[in-house]
Amino acid sequence: PDRLRVPLVRRDGELAEASWDEALAAAAEGLGRVVTATGGASVAVYLGNPNAHTIAGALYAPQLVRALKTRQVFSASTLDQMPK
Repeated sequence: PDRLRVPLVRRDGELAEASWDEALAAAAEGLGRVVTATGGASVAVYLGNPNAHTIAGALYAPQLVRALKTRQVFSASTLDQMPK
């Protein structure tokens, strides 16, 4: 019963139900504000299951990384395997 079934956005300091369009717009606006204020290197992308192993992941992940202008790209290999 405590499972989220709809997106939530913060309005006037309180979480409220929202449409997917509204929630994604709020996420894009917040991320854009961070990138504008501090640069692309302030955000990172993690590529893991399932997005790293699908054709969509291969097609869209590089575009996302370029759009964010970040070199901070991580995966299970960089986090788990490189220290070995």
